[in-house]
Amino acid sequence: MQIDPHQDLELDLDIDIALRTSVPVLISGTPDDTMRVAMTIARSDDNGPGSTLVVADAAQVRSVPSTLAVGAGRGIVLLRDIELLDSRQQEWLIETILTRCRTASPPEWRLITTTSVPLAGVVATGGFAPRLFYLLNAIHIML
Repeated sequence: MQIDPHQDLELDLDIDIALRTSVPVLISGTPDDTMRVAMTIARSDDNGPGSTLVVADAAQVRSVPSTLAVGAGRGIVLLRDIELLDSRQQEWLIETILTRCRTASPPEWRLITTTSVPLAGVVATGGFAPRLFYLLNAIHIML
């Protein structure tokens, strides 16, 4: 298999952009690839000293509020398989992201999400909130 050097350059640029901002990041691709990129962003020195990392599988998250609370205070919350959040959790996450954007400067935590399914298709079939997709899609890294 031949590696396209342009693809690597594009990925490096996407990661660099994600590191320079605190907006949510959505990473789409295979589970292994999305976690590799997510951890590269989460473990960056650019997140500041003392930042905590909380990794949670969306399918096993009983309470989005408690998961995000663990990552509060210069924390990074990495939600894997974001498409598996139920509609109640999706709505809560929407409100949390919007509240954080209005009140926290700089933000108290950053959100990194991953998916291995075409999330736009899940939105089109009504299985994922369009508003949450829009908010998470601020930086969308597709592998």
